Amino acid sequence: MLIEDSAQTHMPFLVPVSQGEPVLLLCCREGTDQPWKLHYADNSGQYHLIETGLPDGATECSPTAWHDDRGWHVTFIAGGWSEDRLFRLYRIDGQSLDAMNSPVALHAGTRAGFVLQDRMVFAAKQDHIHIVEPPGDKTIELGGANIYRVSYRPDQPDCLLISGGWNTDHPDGVFVLEYDLPTGSQHFIECDGKPAYKCAILGDRVIYAERIGRNFEDRRLRDARQVVRRPAKVASMRIDNQPVHQPGGCGCGGKQAASTTAEPITRPSCIEWRSEAPRSRLRPANRSPRGLRPPPPRRRPPTRSRGRVPGMARPPRRHPPSPQDLPNQRRGAEFRSTCRAYRQIAIGPNMRAETHVARYKACAIRSSDPRMFAPSPSVSRSWVSNSST
Repeated sequence: MLIEDSAQTHMPFLVPVSQGEPVLLLCCREGTDQPWKLHYADNSGQYHLIETGLPDGATECSPTAWHDDRGWHVTFIAGGWSEDRLFRLYRIDGQSLDAMNSPVALHAGTRAGFVLQDRMVFAAKQDHIHIVEPPGDKTIELGGANIYRVSYRPDQPDCLLISGGWNTDHPDGVFVLEYDLPTGSQHFIECDGKPAYKCAILGDRVIYAERIGRNFEDRRLRDARQVVRRPAKVASMRIDNQPVHQPGGCGCGGKQAASTTAEPITRPSCIEWRSEAPRSRLRPANRSPRGLRPPPPRRRPPTRSRGRVPGMARPPRRHPPSPQDLPNQRRGAEFRSTCRAYRQIAIGPNMRAETHVARYKACAIRSSDPRMFAPSPSVSRSWVSNSST
């Protein structure tokens, strides 16, 4: 055990220096109700606070660092104080760990990540780890996993250390995955028969956080006595903004862009166009070879004219006549015939609608069936006086 104290310690990182023993960075807190703060441990095992310049209520965790001729460069995750709950990736620089400059926020909305010179790595809580560097951006996908910490081996900077937990009923619970970026090789790391949770590796030395309390994050740092690496293949990496292979038939012309991967990437639209169905069935109904054409206008079905004018009621629905209705049917036929003949010879194009109605009324009176004419209440009754005169 590195630090014999009542304080809880977590998230170690070993920083090699040009002279002397590696420096251990870690997180420490005095109790479960206190936030985690960045510390470094000296050779005697005593730990010292690193002043980051953030509020006292801020949680500071996941430190990584490197040392060169310009001094110290420390990156960490911090956030969660009362005025600002958002977690960010920060960087601080200084000549010594006891005198650091003001922090600079590099990425917002992340719970895991680090910066190593021109490489920035950050991760959301689930599934994806994003790598931003000059050769090209990459994304590592861990399906069904929650990402708790992402760091690296200082002696092998291309080897990532990913700590997380399965969000399904996975028998292993938490895990630590060692992922080599150039080769894609993966290994689960176990220390003393359990996952090396949020560990730090430098050479043959491995330090991990052992659970000591009821809460999941109640932990204490320990040096591993036995380390086991098990091969794994749970993560996959893709190159962002990579040219896409387009097999043609979907408007791409069958052009194939240069790709650095052995297996080309195919758009979903291309998969649809490669179906075994005939081409005519794959083209939508409103699509022509020159593009989209508007749908034809909707046409109203033709209606049968009944010879009505405004103010004239709709004739009743016709039913099979009964013996009692035969006289009425004859009078109705006589009425329609009279009105049809009158419309053909007497109504001119410039006559007013009131005159039409008045003359139709006269036809109804002559047909001896006044019930066939029932003016609508919404029509003006000014024609009554005109028709009576």
